[in-house]
Formats: sequence, C-alpha cells, structure tokens
Amino acid sequence: MIFCQMILLITFVSVTHGGVAHVINASGKVAYFRVTYCILMLLCIPLGFVLLKTGCPAYMLLVLFWVTDIIYRIIQFFLLHTILSFPVLRFCRKVFLPVIYTCLPILFCLFLTSQLESETPLWHIGHIGVVFVLTAISAYYLGLCKHERENVLIHLKQHINKLK
Repeated sequence: MIFCQMILLITFVSVTHGGVAHVINASGKVAYFRVTYCILMLLCIPLGFVLLKTGCPAYMLLVLFWVTDIIYRIIQFFLLHTILSFPVLRFCRKVFLPVIYTCLPILFCLFLTSQLESETPLWHIGHIGVVFVLTAISAYYLGLCKHERENVLIHLKQHINKLK
C-alpha cells in the first residue's frame, strides 16, 4: 500500500514539469537543466545505498526520489528565473494554486471517509462515485477560471448536439 502511495506522490510531483520542459527546450540552454537533473538523480544511488544499509525500509528509496524530484523542481525554477528571466511566481500562481484549490476538498473528503469503517462493495462503489462527482465539481469551480468554464460549456453543448 505504501509503495502505491509513494508512486502516486512521485507522479503528482512529476506532472508539474509538463509545460516547463517546452520552455527549457525552446531556450536552447538545456545543458544546465540536464546536468542538474543527472547529478541529483545520480546522488540518489549512494544515498539510497546508505538508507538501505542503515536499516531503512525499502519504500524509503521512493521517498528519496520524491524529495530529490521536489529539490530538482525548486532548482529548475531558480534556473528558469536566473537564465531565462521566466516569471516563476506568476507561473506558480497560475498553475499550482488552481491544482491545490481543486485538491483540498477532495483530500478533505478522502480523509473523512477514511475514518469510516466500511468494507462492503456497495460502499466502495458509492465512495468512488462521490469522489468522482466531487472531483468534477471541484475542478470545474475551483480549478478553472471563468473563461475556461465557458469553453467547457461550449464543448459540452457541441458534443450533446452531435449526439442528437
């Protein structure tokens, strides 16, 4: 279970890299970023060895890679700002804040439902349905700006009209 949770956390941090990779590639200064990334990932090998030798559980290797990825994101934003004058704060406000706002109600719901002791299949199906609906509502109202919500409605109406 803990391995799955760590993989999800690693994936969550990794997807934040999406559009930034295009900015880095377009700049032509890819070497700074690649060297930094390679050094950090190579450091994980001896650090992971030390963790395992000191008796840490195997999942700590995933924690190490997760922490390393977060450190790389911070260094990456610093390099973006320093080398390319990239507006890091504006980017973080536009990209990360909507994601955080979207996730908070879902995490709160998941925390509340984790306190319940029910293992019936019907409860699990209902729980998945509720989380799905909450995710859709949260993403629509908290994750999208007004213009994006209008575009979603336009596309939904077009798809509904095609079905008729």
